[in-house]
Amino acid sequence: MAVSYERSPAQRFFFHAVHERVLDFIRPGKADTILNIGCGSGRLLQEAEKRWPGARLCGADPAAGMLEIARRLVPKAAFYLAAADTMPLNDNSVDVALSTLSFHHWPDQLAGIKEVSRILRPGGSFVLAEVCLPRPIRAFAFALRTL
Repeated sequence: MAVSYERSPAQRFFFHAVHERVLDFIRPGKADTILNIGCGSGRLLQEAEKRWPGARLCGADPAAGMLEIARRLVPKAAFYLAAADTMPLNDNSVDVALSTLSFHHWPDQLAGIKEVSRILRPGGSFVLAEVCLPRPIRAFAFALRTL
């Protein structure tokens, strides 16, 4: 999926708008270290870099192929091959943690939230954006997956 991910229409027409909205949620002030959990190809970090050019940028994703692309798109950022529930970061080391449209991929969502709590500095921000489909559509999608 990593090979075609950047060329997908969703990148242009959907993800960009989501990323802009998510970044608007970050409070003015301290954003020295920004982490994108489930960073994929690094697009959100690329946008964050424009708004906070002096920030330390980090991305984590369990897909090595996505991280290869992210390293090319955002060479300034540090990237980690990791799932949300196993962040290789120190306690209280992140000012802003972001997750856009990856929460449904987290293997253990509760453990992931606990990890975010561990790595956030006091007063830090966590912004999570996820698609929530209406119940009938979710049921239909689940039925299709089980066929």
